[in-house]
Amino acid sequence: MTITAEHETTTAGAAWPLPGITRAQAQQLFEALAAALGQGVGAGPADRPADAPALMTAAPAPASVSSSSGEAAVDMEAAELVERVRPAAPVVAIMGPLRVIGAAGDAPVARSTGTVSQAQTQRCAALAAFLVLYPGASAEAYTAAFWPGERADGPAAAASRNKLSGQLRRYLGQDGEGRPFFPRVGADGYRLHEAVTTDWQTFCGLVGSEPSRASTPALVAALRLVRGAPFEHARPRNIGWADDLHRVMVERITAAAFELGARAEGAGCVGHRQLAARVARTVDPSCEAAWRASVAAEAAAGAREEVARLVEGLYAYLGAVEAEPEAETTELVARLRAQGYRMGAGWEGLAGS
Repeated sequence: MTITAEHETTTAGAAWPLPGITRAQAQQLFEALAAALGQGVGAGPADRPADAPALMTAAPAPASVSSSSGEAAVDMEAAELVERVRPAAPVVAIMGPLRVIGAAGDAPVARSTGTVSQAQTQRCAALAAFLVLYPGASAEAYTAAFWPGERADGPAAAASRNKLSGQLRRYLGQDGEGRPFFPRVGADGYRLHEAVTTDWQTFCGLVGSEPSRASTPALVAALRLVRGAPFEHARPRNIGWADDLHRVMVERITAAAFELGARAEGAGCVGHRQLAARVARTVDPSCEAAWRASVAAEAAAGAREEVARLVEGLYAYLGAVEAEPEAETTELVARLRAQGYRMGAGWEGLAGS
């Protein structure tokens, strides 16, 4: 699903609570997103992620974000957009630390301590993500993802699958009608209840495949769902199956962030510039353009200490990877220093001073 951006506006009447967006445009957004939520995750081959949209709750906007009436209106639209389609089923968060939000059952417990096992809970979350994104996975695909090198038809692999599946089934629990969110495996392979989603599917439902065609409220709502780098802090043994997905996520999130950043700069929306740059830098710290965008956004906000902190952070990163700054970075730092910004001593050489 792609939400197109139509940049028309209308004067809000007393009965219409969303200034800055037409009734027809809002209706299109809400109907499309509600339909996406209702259809859940579509079936797909076990060796490819299902590209179906779904929605969850976005993180609240920082108090410093809304710097203009236009920006505040977009923030309100973004919040309304997500609030209207909040799912009732568990959501697997993969845009940041890996975890399950809204699990209805009990997390795995370590036998030795009788307390929740964080390691097994993380492995359950990884399995949940895998099964949502690869619905109908075969025993072979399941085994290869979590026990690479094991024979899928061997007794050890079967026992391992049964144990992990049982833990996830108890963890996710049941819906209001008593149906398990992780049904027993059947002829159609391993799959979760269609209502279980990931925040990544939410993001894709909001942004679509072309960020330039998404509405600004949809971009804002989508980027507020990003809580860190994809699969942040996850153990490699839990997400070996996600290498290609990780690359796609970084590329699409970064593209959406730069799209919002460009629009926000043109509209003078400093808060959205900060949001976009922060997300791009978080998901891809090797992207020097994202660091520059953050520095420029904070300078536009008058956050002099944050500018200095970011410049020092970029200097430290470049030093760690033994890389020279790009010409655009050197030029930006030189301009800021000419404007009276104080940089750390380490930047003297890098800025060409």
